[in-house]
Parts: sequence; structure tokens; C-alpha cells
Amino acid sequence: MGIKGLTKLLAEHAPRAAVQRRVEDYRGRVIAVDASLSIYQFLIVVGRKGSELLTNDAGEITSHLQGMLNRTVRMLEAGIKPVFVFDGEPPEMKKKELAKRSLKRDDATQDLNRAMEIGDKDAIEKFSKRTVKVTRKHNDDCKRLLRLMGVPVVEAPGEAEAQCATLCENHQVYAVASEDMDSLTFGARRFLRHLTDLGYKKSPVTEFDVSKVLEELGLTMDQFIDLCILSGCDYCENIKGIGGQRALKLIRQHGCIEEVLQNLNQTRFSVPEDWPYQEVRTLFKEPNVCAGIPDFTWTSPDSEGLMDFLSIENSFSPDRVTKAVEKIKAARDRYSPGRLKHLTPVASLPGSHTEKPGTQMHTRFSRAKSEGQVISTIHRRHLMLVTATPADLSLLAFKGLIPFGNILSFQEELWAAISTAPEAPASTPFIGDSETFKSLHFEGPERRCLASAICCTVLGCNGAVCCFFKQAIKRVQGLNFQQRGRGGLRGLRHRRRVQDGHLIHSLKSAGAMHGRDGGHGHGNKEERAVRLASLAISSRFGDGRLLYLDDTLYPFSVGINLACRKNIQDYMRHHLHIEEGHIADMCLDLYKEYGTTMAGLKALGYEFDNDEFHATVHGTLPYHNLRPDPVLRTLLLSIPQRKIVFTNSDKAHAEEALHRLGLLGCFDGVICFETLNPCNGLSEFRNSTLFPDETSPNLVDLNESDGFRPISPILCKPSIEAMEAVIRIANVDPKKTIFFDDSTRNIASGKAAGFHTVIVGRPTLVPGADHALESIHNMKEALPEIWDDQDWSESDVLHASTAVETAVVA
Repeated sequence: MGIKGLTKLLAEHAPRAAVQRRVEDYRGRVIAVDASLSIYQFLIVVGRKGSELLTNDAGEITSHLQGMLNRTVRMLEAGIKPVFVFDGEPPEMKKKELAKRSLKRDDATQDLNRAMEIGDKDAIEKFSKRTVKVTRKHNDDCKRLLRLMGVPVVEAPGEAEAQCATLCENHQVYAVASEDMDSLTFGARRFLRHLTDLGYKKSPVTEFDVSKVLEELGLTMDQFIDLCILSGCDYCENIKGIGGQRALKLIRQHGCIEEVLQNLNQTRFSVPEDWPYQEVRTLFKEPNVCAGIPDFTWTSPDSEGLMDFLSIENSFSPDRVTKAVEKIKAARDRYSPGRLKHLTPVASLPGSHTEKPGTQMHTRFSRAKSEGQVISTIHRRHLMLVTATPADLSLLAFKGLIPFGNILSFQEELWAAISTAPEAPASTPFIGDSETFKSLHFEGPERRCLASAICCTVLGCNGAVCCFFKQAIKRVQGLNFQQRGRGGLRGLRHRRRVQDGHLIHSLKSAGAMHGRDGGHGHGNKEERAVRLASLAISSRFGDGRLLYLDDTLYPFSVGINLACRKNIQDYMRHHLHIEEGHIADMCLDLYKEYGTTMAGLKALGYEFDNDEFHATVHGTLPYHNLRPDPVLRTLLLSIPQRKIVFTNSDKAHAEEALHRLGLLGCFDGVICFETLNPCNGLSEFRNSTLFPDETSPNLVDLNESDGFRPISPILCKPSIEAMEAVIRIANVDPKKTIFFDDSTRNIASGKAAGFHTVIVGRPTLVPGADHALESIHNMKEALPEIWDDQDWSESDVLHASTAVETAVVA
């Protein structure tokens, strides 16, 4: 039953607390499902004809198995990761309610017998539904079925709704799916109704946010619990004459049940004798739940076990069981994308020399695609990823960096990939001809095709050429080559210039390419802050605003960073099938090269769903370690300029962290992953054209080391393109904007974009920083100009000596 009248009450008094969503919105999310309530629904609806239900050859009811099988398959096909939670022993206070229900079933049984005697079909169906009772066998059957399907099962010691809410509060699941509104009373952060309806594909899901419920009602959580008790729940009688509307009015007026009882008109409202509202309140606040549940895993279905259990023991059609297994496996393949299925280890290409020990970074794959054979290799030290054309390969060969044999063996295959591009030239230039290099001076389609970037890896001095076609073929204009060192061409340097009215920037950013981040890289023990949101503030003068960006709002010690890193590595292991011993170093190297591991994985050709990645990485973070920071909130609210969060994370993570910190409402907006990368990342990656229309391609700079990198389709910090996108989206003047961040490479990139820059978490300046703060809490003391009526200009820069050097834990 849940809470009497709560749905109607929230619709009237807290309409913004509930939103309508599609089932697809929960793809990749871990959802705790109230299994006991689902079984009850199956026994009422599935296969019912009058008073008859589906049975096996032995006459045993199987409606619950049919319903559970269908519903679970549908959820898996939708990309949802369900965790089914079963009721345990009911609390003592519920036994009176259960006794009432038993009496009602007895009465319904008598009514059913009378209806059957007179042959009233409508009455038979009506009263037969009222006689339904979920037995232990029904529960055990469904647990066995789910485990055979590879779906996690939780056996709660008490109420399933309470256990679901605890899983949600501990961030082991994203939301709770049930029809009982007391899930909110138990504290479920997100509560979903109609997700598990048999016809859910046609009905929208209603999502309740408990924080918005409290905000809309103007109540604390304790007051909301008292409201639910007054309205009527499963654990005690309610005061006759008091429903949801009057209960809300009384709680708002008096604050708690004790005060309500003291001021209640006892002649008009009769309070039940020995009314155990205090015990019920304790039950809602401290339910009987299991707290040490390990992380959930979804395994492959046991095909033979399912066939034995469903077909042989319970008379299901073998074809139906086979189709269900196929659907489950297809769903796992669809929503657990890793490397392409054709990935197999590959040795060095013909003509390449033996690699020196310790130079290979751990991943070497060969994969077959429609364009031809694509081979990729990543290196740790002797990495030279060159944005190159076939002509560039020719030049590298002339310089002795690549054997001609390697190039010629790939000639047809390389050009086959390029020639499929739009507006490709009809003829294939001979790759060994030195005059081919001059083709870069062509205009129109020929130049566009020849300048399509094929990222090539050169192993050592005479290594093999390895190419990324799908994501690396880019339009590159105005290449500027430099010869450096004895070895000939060591790299390509793209200079900053204005072309076609667009400013094209280098991505060189304080050692961002190779992790020279001033000791502040990913996983560094001295790192003070983790990656939530860099902060930039723009002045209120003229066209200026205040912009806040990542990494400054909570300390490393809360454990979000470590948990996030672990989840990323788990995703690489379980979804991308990367060898476990290689993951840690690969994760760190990609982070250093691309700003985020996700961007690096995309650059290297791993295809996966962006939403699923974020749901996996952020779905189980220890947000409970974050605590409200009223001091920081007051400081932020006192700033007169516009403030915007800019984060590489997704919207859900940013909202959750800001909510936990008590900083919602402090900012004018959030620029997150979805803002800069509005598409999902899988389908558009597969269907994208080879030559985008933008006039400012994503240029990459080569530093002094042997490294270069393939281009990532993900836009994120520290790339200058991400900074420029933020300037456009937020409509800010960078000259009147202060950018806060705890990463030196992000600071350098922000400075290159024209921001005033503040490094947070350090007492001294770093390259590109105009100011230094040990804590964001010191902002007002160190940067009083933000609150003063004067414009920001270069003359206003504060030096390291003026920064407050008292460490404050944010």
C-alpha cells in the first residue's frame, strides 16, 4: 500500500518533484527493483483467465515465472541493469496490517465462491485477484530464475523498499523502482514508478527526486516522515479524519507529530490508543537492512539451467526459452560495448625491426573493418604519432624513419580508405615519388583528401606504420613542417595563425601532451583536489561575467577521485576487455595525453556508449562522503558576477556533487560533458563523415619528445577547443573572466584562451597562472577585486606573494 494519498498530495503541492521520463533515459543505469511487489502484480495479471492462472504440467502456478522472465528481458533489452530485492521478515509493527490483509483475502475467497456458483465472470475475476498471496515458493522460484539469467538478487533482512532505499543512498544503485510510495519515506534519492509495468514501453516513467520533494513541500526529512505517518502507512493506524492534505498543513504549522498531538482538537480527532508513531518513525529512519552488500555483477545466462528449470520443470516452450536467452545475450553485447569483435593480437609488421624491451605500452591489436585492415599500436616512450598524409609517409621514408617496404605494402589499403572519402581525387599518387609532397599545395578536393590525417605510429627508428582510419582521417589545412635533430623529421608543428576568419590554436599546454603537469597529474599523491568542476569567474563590468570551472570544490580526501579511477579501470577490464595488468598504466598515460581517460580511449578506437560509461563510472561513487559546505556557499553567493560550473564529467555527476555540497543555486549554469559532446558517442561515431564542415580542425601540437597523438572525438579540458567552446556557449569575454582550476595544464590552456587564471591548491604560481590560492575559501582575501567596482585587466594581476597561504580543507 505504501503511504495513503501521497501521490495525489505531491502532484498538488510538489509538482516539480516528479518528472516524466522515457525508459531509454535509464540505459546503463543500475536500478533496484522491488521484486516482491512485482511478483504480486504477475500473479494478478499474467495469463489470468477469470480465476485461472498459468500452470505447469503438475498444476503449479507459473504466472510469476512468466512475468519475471518477460519483465527482466525487457529491462535488459532497454539497457537497464536491474537488481531485484526480495522481502525478508516483516517488521513486528506490520503484522497487524498483514493480519487485516489476510482477513480481506478470506472475505474475497467467500465472495469468489459465491460468484463461481452463479457464474458471474466479472465478479469471479474481480474477487480472484483479491485472493492472491505471494508465497515463499513464488519468491524462491523467481530468485532461481533471476540467478540463472545472470541478474543480481538481494535478499533483504526486512522490507525490500527499505533495502532498495539503502542501496540508493549508498550509491550502489542509481534509483529504486517500485509502486509503493513509502520508498520515498525510507529515503530513496530517486524513486521510479511504472518502470516495471508490463506495458512500460508505452507508458512514461515517473521519477521522483526526494530532495525536490522536500524543497517543494518546505519540509525536512524528519518532517516528511512525520507527514507520511500522519497520512497513513503500513505500520500503524492513522488518526481518523486526517488525510494527506490536513497532515501537511499540521506538520507545516507545528513541525512534528508531538506538537501536532499537543495542539490537536481531541474531541474532533480521535488518536488511536497506544499509537506507536515513535516506533514507526524509528523504523523509517533506521530500518532493518543489510549494509555490507558487495558490488553487483551481471553474468551470462545459464542456457542449460534455464532450459531445465523453465522447459522441463515448468512446461515452458523450449523455443520461448531459447529466444529469451538469445535476447539476453544480444542485450549484453549491445550495451556492453568494448573493442570490435575482430580484435586479435598482432605481431610487428613486415619490415619492422624488433622492438626494444620496455617500449611497448601494453596494447597491440589488429582489427578488420569495412575500409580494410586497421592496425593500432600504442607506445610509452618511443611514441611518435604523426598527423600525416600519404605524402608525409613518403617524406618520413626519405628521412630514413620508415622503410619504404612498409609503406608500399600498405599503399593500396591506405589509399582505399582515403579514396572512399567525399570529393576524393580519382587517381592515386605514387607514394614513393618525392614530388607527391608538393601536392599539399593543391587546392580543393585534391588537397582536402591528401590532407586527410592518418595518424601513424612509428616504432623506434625503423618501426612499423600503424594507422587509425575511422577516427583519425581529418581535414588538415596549412601544415607547417619543421626538420629537427639529426634523425630528420621528428614532428610536425602547427603554428597559431588566423585563417578564413578563424583563430586556430595549438594544443600545447604546459606539458599536457606528456603528463608534465607540475606534479599534479592524475593519481599524484600530492594532489589536493579531485575532478569535479574547474572554476572561472568573469568580471561584472562591461560584457564580463564570472565563470567557474572544475577541481576546486572538495578535497582529495573524500575518496571520489580514487573510486572514480577504480570504476574506470573496472570498465576497461569488464567492458573493453583490456588485459588487467596493463590497465593502470594505460589509464594514467591516456589521462595525461588527453585530459580524460575516456577521451583517450575514444582516440585509440574503442567504441562504447558515452552514457553507459558515465553511468558505470559515476553510478557507485561515495557521494555520501561529501558534506554541505555552508562557508563556501555563502562565499559563492556573495560574488556579484555570473558563475558557471565547467566540468569534464556528465550532468548527473555534477548535479549530485553540487547537491551534496549544498551548492545548488550558487551557479548560473553548468557546462558539462553533454554540453560539449551533445551526441551519445556511438552511433554518430560510426556514421560520421570523414570531412567535417568546420573550418577550424582540431589541430594537435608536437612537443620535443617523440610523442604525438591521434585525435579524440571527445571535446574536453585541457584542449583549447573546449575552452573556446565554453566562451561561445557561456557568451563570456575571456579578458573579463577569471578561470579557477587545480590542474596546471588546464590553467595553461585557459590562459591561452585569454582567461585570467587562478591555480587552486598551491601557494605559488605555475606556468600560465596569474594568481595562486591554497584553497578556494581564501578567494575573498586573495582576490578582493572580484567584489570591487573595477574592471579586470593585466594591471590587476595578483602575484604569488599576495596569495593567502593558509591551507583550508574545502
